[in-house]
Amino acid sequence: MRTDHERLLPAGHSGVLYILAGMWGLEEDDKPLATRDGCWWHRLPSALWLRPLTAGSLALWADIAPV
Repeated sequence: MRTDHERLLPAGHSGVLYILAGMWGLEEDDKPLATRDGCWWHRLPSALWLRPLTAGSLALWADIAPV
């Protein structure tokens, strides 16, 4: 999913994130993610907010739900 708005990353889900433009912040992390940065997570213990920190921010996010 392509996003330019804040998103809740659900607890118990896994996922990947790639920053296409701008700066983004994760609720727990004090280091922002910038253009061409990425990260992944596996079974988040609690939900996290992903928020754009600058105007024009754009990210790709893939949510992987448990089955």
